[in-house]
Amino acid sequence: MIKILVCTDFSTNSKAGIRFALELSHQIACELIFCYIMELMKPVSWSEEKYKHFIRHYEKKKSGELKFFVKRISKSSGIVLQNEHYLIGTGMEPTDAIMQCAKTSHAHYICMSTNGAGVYKKIIGTTASALITNAKIPVFVVPHGYRHKPISSLFFPIDLEDPGYELRTLNRLIKGLQIPLNLCHYDIHNNRKAAAQKMEKLASSYDSDRLKFEVKSYHLQWSLMEHIRWDLRHLKPSLMVLFTRQNLNWFDRLFLSSKTAELSFDTRTPMLVYKKRVLNK
Repeated sequence: MIKILVCTDFSTNSKAGIRFALELSHQIACELIFCYIMELMKPVSWSEEKYKHFIRHYEKKKSGELKFFVKRISKSSGIVLQNEHYLIGTGMEPTDAIMQCAKTSHAHYICMSTNGAGVYKKIIGTTASALITNAKIPVFVVPHGYRHKPISSLFFPIDLEDPGYELRTLNRLIKGLQIPLNLCHYDIHNNRKAAAQKMEKLASSYDSDRLKFEVKSYHLQWSLMEHIRWDLRHLKPSLMVLFTRQNLNWFDRLFLSSKTAELSFDTRTPMLVYKKRVLNK
């Protein structure tokens, strides 16, 4: 069964990630592990015993708050919790603490909300951005304004560097959700014929009416992000899938490649970000 670590800090913005995870659990069999990170530092004057006693008391308190917070959102969403667990992590660095919680809970995915509007680092948020860059498992990044609705379609901008592996990686989620997947390749290298042949070969390996393969022209006056944003607005997918090389240079190129660094990402569409496989050249 798929395990998803769902992170919250009890803020209003963090409710979006919980709503999305609840909807996902309604459509596909999965175990939700709701996680809160305590950022605590031991006072110099405290003994080790006193600090451990405080940690136990504080963890119990936060565990109760976490259950109440999640169940209230579950009730308002109209989705009954069926297979959930609660986890309290500790650490001064939230990203490291979340990744440790994902490891100890054997999670397959991490799910969290964005911070809000603004340029890309504000939109993605420092913790979510760090997880995208460093996490060893895929990350669902959910816009803070997300509202409960069925997950009905996927949009995957694909670069054709490693398409077979990437589709196989997605296969478990696609089969579980039983929804359409639109794979779109932007012909950056102006070799539409070769790209179309690759897509046709890929399509022949996946005989499914749920998969749509498309090659689109790349307009030099637009950035890659502008191409993606245009299609997001027209296709209105429930979820966008990305595979990254997990380094900031790639992420900066994707989100800041416009002539203006103020170009904002379309915050209405949740993302699922995987790490790319390292290929030997």
